Amino acid sequence: MMRDKVIKSFNEDAYERQVIAENLMKIIDSQTEPMVISIDSDWGTGKTTFITMWKNMLDTDDRYKNNFKTLYFNAWENDYIKDPLLAIFSEFEKQIKEEEGELKQKLDKAKQTIKPIIKLGVSAGIRMLTAGILDTEKLTISDYNEEALIKLAGQIGDLGIKEITADKTNRAKFKEEMFSYQSASNNKIIVFIDELDRCRPTFAIELLEVIKHLFDIDNFIFVISIDKEQLAHSVATIYGQDMDTLGYLRRFFDLDYKLPSIGMAHCLGAYCPNILFPYAR
Repeated sequence: MMRDKVIKSFNEDAYERQVIAENLMKIIDSQTEPMVISIDSDWGTGKTTFITMWKNMLDTDDRYKNNFKTLYFNAWENDYIKDPLLAIFSEFEKQIKEEEGELKQKLDKAKQTIKPIIKLGVSAGIRMLTAGILDTEKLTISDYNEEALIKLAGQIGDLGIKEITADKTNRAKFKEEMFSYQSASNNKIIVFIDELDRCRPTFAIELLEVIKHLFDIDNFIFVISIDKEQLAHSVATIYGQDMDTLGYLRRFFDLDYKLPSIGMAHCLGAYCPNILFPYAR
């Protein structure tokens, strides 16, 4: 069976969507603060093709290639990996060029900082504290007198506080190392994330949380292609049908762009109803 040709360049695009990427680049180029952009469109309307062409433009066009480093991450292909931070960082490692020795060293230093962040969870810590004796799901309160319960609760609380403190320290170290990596590259780093709406709901939400809390780093830009309605359904399966899922998703994005229907690509100009800034930093 023959497959449709994968279009990688705006030179092959019959729908004049290069202007969208160019105008979004003007927004990106105008600031150094971290930024997360959603490219929203229904399934099958060309989101993947658009961001593939956009990435290719940045990698090959003389106007951009010396100022931006790009990464492509297919979330759906990686959602079998339990920890989203590990999944996305592995793509950094895989896509960095071997000849970029200094950058590779910087990335290796950052890699060391993510190991403690990859979560064990407080419940695992509780089992460690009690030498595996205490399984919180099988805990029988009657096995403990009041004094023993108070002592155990205190120990568990201390462990939780220490774990949270260590986690904050490790996250700060990770962000410092990633900022050092970006500074050494002397480029803004644009990460294109594709097919998030097809992922397991828990992976999709956790990946957004990773981006929000760990990659809130100057000169890091995330471009996430989504079918926001589908992603909202995923959120609802976790938090319930009565939740304001679109409001919840809005907090992750600094700029929402609704990819126009085919043939309406050049609406992005001085005013465009497709573009929304959910909030100012």
